[in-house]
Amino acid sequence: MADLGHSTTTEQTDVGSYFVANYPPFSLWTPEAVGTDAKSALAQPPADVPLGLYLHIPFCRKRCHFCYFRVYTDKNASEVADYLDVVGREWELYATQPAIAGRPLRFIYFGGGTPSFLSVRQLKSLVDRLSARTPWTDAEEITFECEPGTLTEPKLSQIRDMGITRLSLGVEHFDDQVLELNGRAHRSAEIFRAYEFAQSLDFPQVNLDLIAGMLGDTDEKWHAAVARTIELSPDSVTIYQMELPYNTTISSDLLKGTGQFTESVANWSTKRRWVREQRLHGGQEPGDDPVRLSRPALARCRPGAPGRLLVWPCERGPHAEPGLLGTLRRRRTTRRAPAEPRLQTDR
Repeated sequence: MADLGHSTTTEQTDVGSYFVANYPPFSLWTPEAVGTDAKSALAQPPADVPLGLYLHIPFCRKRCHFCYFRVYTDKNASEVADYLDVVGREWELYATQPAIAGRPLRFIYFGGGTPSFLSVRQLKSLVDRLSARTPWTDAEEITFECEPGTLTEPKLSQIRDMGITRLSLGVEHFDDQVLELNGRAHRSAEIFRAYEFAQSLDFPQVNLDLIAGMLGDTDEKWHAAVARTIELSPDSVTIYQMELPYNTTISSDLLKGTGQFTESVANWSTKRRWVREQRLHGGQEPGDDPVRLSRPALARCRPGAPGRLLVWPCERGPHAEPGLLGTLRRRRTTRRAPAEPRLQTDR
């Protein structure tokens, strides 16, 4: 894979462990830990903090070449139903425990995988079951991740009726060649169609996800993607910088030298430059957080809107796991790997 940009070896986007994707790590999920840690934690009196629920939907139409999550592309409707039943039973169990019983849910996050992979019937059954145990009518934010190609106007309408307040579209890029090279299931036409549907249904918030430095990405293509994003004028944008954990298809190709991919992931100096350019484009003030920018061009292109742009650089250090992210009391909070925490207010 050829390098993109001029950089030393230390600047390459190398294969490695960039962050804790799951906390506690799966290595600590043992039968003994259920009794010594999990049950004892659930038996504690409720804490005086907002309660949130993250729901992992591990199904996708296709596995992206950069994906490192636990996802499945080969499950039939019966297997999906079995999984959703276990999710429902698990929450019903937790909801009876002293640490959770009687507490209202302040935020809910449907992540994946691809939550929008589910049918309307599957989604409605899951939501009805979970909310019957713990009502979430007063939740401050309910986020739902979507892959644009899985959305139709009727499905989005049903998602809106379920109480979803923040729709997050996994756009990643607008260039069809880049999307294809990286194994994305959707193409740009599906992005525009899904976005038009979402706008017509008046979701309180629509977020677009982008990834900088994907296979085949260039200065021209990245700048075009940013420009197209600003033209669409979403309520918020989340930008991830491409990284290569060990269990991705791209990482396997690099480590084994199989030559599956001839394009390369952008090096860190290129991605950092793109972030700097985006900061300047967004008009940051001196003293802004060096890795995340709030209220950039999005606020400018939709006056009065709570524009938000979050950048996750993943530069060889502890940082937030973006999937576990929610807005609480108008502040952005994140669950991190064990390290010194940082908090970024974005509204």
